[in-house]
Amino acid sequence: MLFSPLEPDRSSDRREFFTQALAAVTGPVLLSSERLRADPAPAPLAQLEREIPRFERAALRYFEHATHENGMVCDRVALDLLPPRVHDLSVASIAAVGYALTGYVIGVDRGTMKREVGAALAAQTVRTLLEVSGRSPGGWLPHFLHCGSLQTCKGSEHSTIDTILCLLGALAAGEFFGGAVKDGAKRLFDNLDFELVRTNGGKERFKLTYSHGYMVQGTKLHFLKSNWGDFSEGILVPLLSLGTKEPVAAYFAWSFGWSRNKGWEEDGLRTFGPLPLFTYYYPLGFLDLRDRRDLLGLEPWAEAKTAVELQRRFCARSGYPHRLWGLS
Repeated sequence: MLFSPLEPDRSSDRREFFTQALAAVTGPVLLSSERLRADPAPAPLAQLEREIPRFERAALRYFEHATHENGMVCDRVALDLLPPRVHDLSVASIAAVGYALTGYVIGVDRGTMKREVGAALAAQTVRTLLEVSGRSPGGWLPHFLHCGSLQTCKGSEHSTIDTILCLLGALAAGEFFGGAVKDGAKRLFDNLDFELVRTNGGKERFKLTYSHGYMVQGTKLHFLKSNWGDFSEGILVPLLSLGTKEPVAAYFAWSFGWSRNKGWEEDGLRTFGPLPLFTYYYPLGFLDLRDRRDLLGLEPWAEAKTAVELQRRFCARSGYPHRLWGLS
């Protein structure tokens, strides 16, 4: 068992944790600059609890407007606030596809999307992903691809972390909808060759870190120089590798393939580097790691709480408006 349970800590309740985060983020967004300067009192948590469904519906609408018939999701959506040069609705982000699959689960669960609609969208998306995966070396998906042709965009790498984020969305949808979605998600996982990206195509057999990805040039793979060697959202790559057919290599990659040094320490609090908050949130968005630690003492939930508190203190003493924090 990789993560062992800890004694329950009532202060780490999931909903309270994220509601407090929402309190700090949404308050300034919804207030004018004049009111911000007036240093308004924080909104009660009960009021923010009532606001969560509205934010969820708004987030789901993004995917309603950004998803193509084959399930691919645009990297960006044309908005009046954005300059015309970024209005490109032909390019999909493979990570966004994973977020969409997760969004369908949440939408159906919350009653904002009919189950048959969510299930059909998830099934079509997984079918398309299997098509892309089948022609991708090692099953690793391109970071960006053209929505219609499904061809990799020029200059785009096949990204390990973006593939994992997409896969986690597929696995979540599979568990929720079952049937063909679940079967397809399992096939996507089984297609992944973790050893390919750990050993850089067999050239570095004893390397313990997983590559950020590779570029395909003709029949050759050119692996990126960067590896997931430090704490970040990239820990999801070795974590998912533990479920593969190479458990020994995966165990060593998870345990010793990335640095666990904690270089951010202030006011008696200590965690990994002063990273964007998404690096702490991504693993928790898909995996319930509350009150759990791995064999070497890592507690992802506790690290995220510490990072939030350190960011709040940093913003408070650095002149940010009241309740404005969350650098990401």
